[in-house]
Amino acid sequence: MMPSCSEIPRRLTRFGLVVGLLAASTAMPLGAQSEPEQLDPILAAELQAVDEEIERRLRTRYAAIPGLEKVAVDASGGWIKLDGEVRSPEQIALASTVAEQEEAVLRVDNRLTVTSDVAQRFEPLLTSLWQRGSQLISALPLLLAALIIVLSSAWFGRWLSKRRVIERRVQHQPFILQLLRQAIRLITLGLGLLVALDLLGATALLGALLGTAGVAGIAFGFAFRDVAENYIAGILLSLRQPFSPKDFVIVDGHQGVVARLNSRATILLTPDGNHLRLPNAMVFKAVIVNYSRNPTRRFEFELGVATDTDLDRACEVAERTLSELPGVLDEPAPLAFVSQAGDSSIILGVQGWVDQREHDFIKLRSEALRLVMAAFERDGIVMPDPGLRVELRDRRGAEDEQAGHSSPDGPSATVTRRDLRPDHGVERVVDDEREAADNDLLRPDAPRE
Repeated sequence: MMPSCSEIPRRLTRFGLVVGLLAASTAMPLGAQSEPEQLDPILAAELQAVDEEIERRLRTRYAAIPGLEKVAVDASGGWIKLDGEVRSPEQIALASTVAEQEEAVLRVDNRLTVTSDVAQRFEPLLTSLWQRGSQLISALPLLLAALIIVLSSAWFGRWLSKRRVIERRVQHQPFILQLLRQAIRLITLGLGLLVALDLLGATALLGALLGTAGVAGIAFGFAFRDVAENYIAGILLSLRQPFSPKDFVIVDGHQGVVARLNSRATILLTPDGNHLRLPNAMVFKAVIVNYSRNPTRRFEFELGVATDTDLDRACEVAERTLSELPGVLDEPAPLAFVSQAGDSSIILGVQGWVDQREHDFIKLRSEALRLVMAAFERDGIVMPDPGLRVELRDRRGAEDEQAGHSSPDGPSATVTRRDLRPDHGVERVVDDEREAADNDLLRPDAPRE
């Protein structure tokens, strides 16, 4: 409060009196300072009155401040000495600040110490706990209402997420259905929490929590970028599946039968029975060759014949042999053609189509190659050997060869039929793998790309 106009001269007079007395006492000789009779009695009385008023004012102010009630104040010529015990270092600093704000105070000698009395140290804590407990008891009805709102929103979110209308939207995508249900629960619970905090008047707390969650989300996003990328790629792969279970595919140079798809990786079973785990992000961006999407598939191999061979006749023999082989499709028809010409041989290319649902691709290609080689030998079509061989034969071997025994060189002309049915060994392992897994995102009836 600003002093009135009548008080300003009086305060200035007191302050000037204190300063003047201090200056006079400083100018006196050291021996004269110890003789009180040399001071002017009127000035000494004025100085004592000023000190007493300062002491009274400080005691009054300290009495109104919790923790400073027992501070002892001694004023002498504008020098203030504070003594006693307080409960914290902050109260020591506060006592000095209050004393320095008084007029006519030249210096503060703060000798306050922090008390070691356990009861006094615990008194502020107990007081604070009591006040907070009283506030909590008075706020119990609001807290109960807020709790009922949060629990009701959680129940409503679970009830809403189980409605059939949601399931009909994504009935072919159980993983997306689970994500949608979780999102509905979280959104409903978040709305209920917002209403509850608004009822308690703590919406600022929600803003702080959302800000903290945003910063934490950015940090976690950078830390778990690969995990999030694979997770999102898994969702996209499950929406429009580029392959089905048991499809034989090549993904970025890795081949195998598709076993399952989870939220992080695609599991393939290689032809030799090993598990191949590919990150979903790589699968989503990779070039995928699916050999099982089209049931018909073309096989191809090459054979060399001598340069003086009737090429038309050789091609006709190869095509006729493939057309007679069960499993080779009539449409598209088998085809034999001249692939390239060399110095010592002509290379023929032979192609045929197989229905993979009824015959095994590898078995049929192997059988077709064997039968065409046998047909060439039977019809006298020479397949030259590019290597140089040295043969040592005894006389009996020469006589047997002249007697018409067949040569051990080259394939036998005897034709035996082999089992060309598809081999389902790997597929049975895939079935076992899928039955044991509980988080497969692939479904045979899901939409295809």
